[in-house]
Amino acid sequence: MLWQVKLPTDPASSGVALRPLVIGGEAVFAEYNALHALRLSDGHQLWQRSYPNPGPDSVAGLIFGLWYWHGTVVALVGQVSTAARLTALDAATGAVRWTLKLPSYGVLGSQAMTANGVLGIQLTNGVIEAADLSTGTLLWARKNGTSPGPVAVGDVIAAGSNGRAIGYDARTGRVLWTAHGLPATTVLTEADDLVLVQSDEVGGAGEPATVTALQPRTGRVAWRFDVGIQPQILGAGPAGIVMAIYNPDRVYLVNQGSGRARWSAGTFATALTGNAELIVTADSVVQIEGRGVPRLVSRRADDGKVLWSRTLNGSPGDFHLALTSASAVVVTMGPSGGGTPAKPSTVSPLWVFNLATGQRTGHTTLPTLVQAPLATAGAKVVLQLDDPVCAIPLTGAVTTDAGAPRPRS
Repeated sequence: MLWQVKLPTDPASSGVALRPLVIGGEAVFAEYNALHALRLSDGHQLWQRSYPNPGPDSVAGLIFGLWYWHGTVVALVGQVSTAARLTALDAATGAVRWTLKLPSYGVLGSQAMTANGVLGIQLTNGVIEAADLSTGTLLWARKNGTSPGPVAVGDVIAAGSNGRAIGYDARTGRVLWTAHGLPATTVLTEADDLVLVQSDEVGGAGEPATVTALQPRTGRVAWRFDVGIQPQILGAGPAGIVMAIYNPDRVYLVNQGSGRARWSAGTFATALTGNAELIVTADSVVQIEGRGVPRLVSRRADDGKVLWSRTLNGSPGDFHLALTSASAVVVTMGPSGGGTPAKPSTVSPLWVFNLATGQRTGHTTLPTLVQAPLATAGAKVVLQLDDPVCAIPLTGAVTTDAGAPRPRS
């Protein structure tokens, strides 16, 4: 462990679990109603910015989203309150660059940032708004219908509702395309520069099972994937898109160009938090498998053959995975992992594995559970613990297993 810093947050408070932002030599942590920028080399605090609740609304100062754009840290504050706003801070100093007040009727679901610095925002009244993250100005607003939120691919914002999906030019709001004949409860996912469309209804008999891939600039159907049961999209990377079905359990690696399965395996694959949690390289897919004792499994991208499998100590729960630049796979257990309902775990193991061989090269026990998805900083990994008063960035240089090479920090 390089260092540990306690953040001045009320221990009785809890916030939204957001991945830390790593910006050059600093990491920015969102903790309840405050942002803390710490120097990666020694944990020294560079700046801090808090957002008090402006009145009786208890969530008006809570931080719900965090993005980085051209030297600024952009936070979504008070998403589900009448005081919802975006605020941009200078990444080096924490000085306020701009603030954009959002409509008082609130923000719904998720948001999506495009490659050209536009944030797509779904409002509770079915309107999609687009904000310029360079200036804090509202670029456009379009009535689209209520949905879980938009997705962004390149410079396109796409949103779906009531059996259709619409692609908008992120800067102008011009409608690029409209796709009809989709599931009535439409949900979109971005993966491998495609817009994936499926039903938002899960588990019901007769629910639409097809995943439709749309080209983001034209809305043209690239392919459809249908195995008769609605799959869950687990993640994506150079080797393809990973999807899984349950009861019966099976995982698929789908070619992003053709929509055909490169391979499938009869296994239970744990659904993790966000596409970035699944490690998909050009050569392998690394994921958590197993309904009982969890296993970290690496499968060959070409045919799904198991390259290595390692049993993890603990009960299936919220796992966090990260791949460092040193080809180390880091695994921790999140807020609902480990222990039993009567006696939940209060600590989190951390394991480090070699990507190529699966050899465990190090391990440690963290004093409490990991709150947010891991962030990488070169060969290092940055963690934020579940205790609201403690943030711990950590390198892979933990207790080194006997006979294993010492990880490089």
